[in-house]
Amino acid sequence: MVKNTPTEAKVGEKSNYLLGLFQGILRYCYVYPKTVILIFLGLFILAVSGLRHIHLELDIYDVKNESFASSSNWFKLRNEFKDPNSLYFVWKPSRVLDSQIHCQWQREIQNVRNKEESITRAFQVYSLRSPIDDSGDLLYKKLLEDPCAENLQSASLNSVQKSYLGPVLLDPNHTTFLTEVSFESANNDGVVPINEIERISNDLLLKNKTIDPKGDVQLLGPLSYRIEFKKILTKDLYINVGLLIFIAIFFRLFLGTWVSGVVYVAITCTTIFYTLGLMGIMGYPVDILTNNLILMTAIAGTADFLFLSFEFFKYDPKKSYHNIITPAFFTTFTTMVGFISLYSSDLEMIRRFGVAAATGAFFEWALLFNLVPAIMGVLKIEKSWVNREKAFDIEHFKKFLKYTPSKKVIYSFLFVSVMAFVAWPFLNYSDSPKNNFPQSHPLRVAIEDFQKKFNWEGNISLLFKKDVSENEMKDINEKVKKHKLVLFIENKKDLLDSWTNNFESKLRKDLIIRDFEGTPLNNRFESPEFKRSVVYLKNINTKELEEFQDFTKKICGDKCIPTGQVLVYLELNKRVSHTMLESFVTSIFLVLIILFTLMHTLKIKGASFKDVAIASLVAPLFMVTVIAVLQVPVNVVTSIFFAALVGLTGDNAIQYLFASNGGTLEKGLALRGDASLVFSLLLIFGSLFFIGQTLIPLKWLGVLFSLGFLVTFIGDYWILKGLNEK
Repeated sequence: MVKNTPTEAKVGEKSNYLLGLFQGILRYCYVYPKTVILIFLGLFILAVSGLRHIHLELDIYDVKNESFASSSNWFKLRNEFKDPNSLYFVWKPSRVLDSQIHCQWQREIQNVRNKEESITRAFQVYSLRSPIDDSGDLLYKKLLEDPCAENLQSASLNSVQKSYLGPVLLDPNHTTFLTEVSFESANNDGVVPINEIERISNDLLLKNKTIDPKGDVQLLGPLSYRIEFKKILTKDLYINVGLLIFIAIFFRLFLGTWVSGVVYVAITCTTIFYTLGLMGIMGYPVDILTNNLILMTAIAGTADFLFLSFEFFKYDPKKSYHNIITPAFFTTFTTMVGFISLYSSDLEMIRRFGVAAATGAFFEWALLFNLVPAIMGVLKIEKSWVNREKAFDIEHFKKFLKYTPSKKVIYSFLFVSVMAFVAWPFLNYSDSPKNNFPQSHPLRVAIEDFQKKFNWEGNISLLFKKDVSENEMKDINEKVKKHKLVLFIENKKDLLDSWTNNFESKLRKDLIIRDFEGTPLNNRFESPEFKRSVVYLKNINTKELEEFQDFTKKICGDKCIPTGQVLVYLELNKRVSHTMLESFVTSIFLVLIILFTLMHTLKIKGASFKDVAIASLVAPLFMVTVIAVLQVPVNVVTSIFFAALVGLTGDNAIQYLFASNGGTLEKGLALRGDASLVFSLLLIFGSLFFIGQTLIPLKWLGVLFSLGFLVTFIGDYWILKGLNEK
């Protein structure tokens, strides 16, 4: 080991100023380590206080965002009509006309409804009634009599199918029955605890299996997604554990000690702890974007940790910190700049993500380069966490590092990268909630089976103000009904027409209407402030749904608002994805400015900014082309890939520039190439763990990360080397 090797060359005054600034910070950590530790301890206490205020918004049920028009409208619908808290039990009895199993199933549903305070309604074929004139008396006769009192007849099912709401609850072949169970929270905040819903649904499923062992019940509806996501988060925890084990083994293999893995995990976990604490203080929730901070922090922290660790192989800890602290700050700074640029977004969710991710990147740098040296100083630790003798000999990889690509190879990669500008308009924003699940997943199987039998997949509501007339509502409904995506529009007028058409007396009709307005079913269509129609859609693919939403808005004008959970999903997916991609472009531009400034400041001999810029742009542009060609759906999850890739753009180049230390770029490539290669290998193979995730977007994320990090090394090292030597 070489100890305290003097700097090899002087660079310009600006370079000396940069180096002096960060060397001064490092010296302070060595001279006043207890003060530094106390500062971080204070931050720890602050983070603990902030964690008490952290809350979760992990699905669109929880997203309350003023900048999302669809979200505001949907919460308005939810507060007025309550029914978004619905779970559909789709029952396929083994014997359709067996009154006994129908009787037992109805009793179980009724028992659960009576027992559970959170259940407000259970709507099914046995709930349907129709008014009749019985010798001068107006009666509301059930379309299906109680199966416990009367045998079920095929003719009765035909009458249900022909009724107004029958097609929503019974498939045309009379083989599948839908029961909609609605929930309402006891504290009236609109959110029912998912554990409570899962407990009730599991209880009903078990009882149905006892009643009808050969039958089948599937869960659908808005709440079914929440139940499945909870199961998936629990089930896929083993993948995160496996990834941590892989990282520990990887560090042991390449750094020679198990301690290196422990230190890395400790820094990563502490960074996340500090970041979450600050988020709590600022009132930020953990939502579907900030939930990825663990991933972002792990990726950002790995680069700094490995470059520092490989420096330990050459020098003592103090000299290693001296060499790496400044370039590590600038690699962190480029990441922070990229994420902070997200703050220009008009979406609060993205602004929060940008601030949290930038904060996490800074904490990672501060912990590794301020707190760890201070702790080493207090404990008088003079050895690092690497062991050359027990580590895998990197010399075996030297042949890869010595490789210089030919002009044909370089131009091939550059051609694919340039094609990104052509491919950009062809990025695939089409998506559907069911496509998040593998084809064999029970929820997706249930959705597709239901869609085939009932011919609808989801619904939205047209929300009308109370002062909109009945004729205006009817006219709008008729126009919307003509759209190819619409199967059926459920509304109060058509339902009442189906009840009153058989009566000639106006008094009878008025009486039916008055009776109806006193029933819970009326609350499905009217609230104190609004009226609504429910539109049943044949499919909810985002591309077709967006066109339908635009079509509906034109028809509604200022009379109504199309709203629903699927429209929140549409806007969330579209706006987050587009904003992340726009930030992707902005961030790359900012990174190039930083690279240009550093090259000018460090005065690297014989190096061209054009070559460094081109090499740094290869990976992000190359991956845009790949994503467009493969038609990978660009959604909230996969757009995280672009954020992570931009976070790493220019990082290797910055390390090479500082390692050159006023000399040539070849020198920087030679000194830091081994760390770049090992860092890339860790990310390439570590990313493959995502393929084991349940959700399709996360599987794609693993593939994109693995390929993206491979191309990043090719561009940052081999193509830069080839361009520099031409």
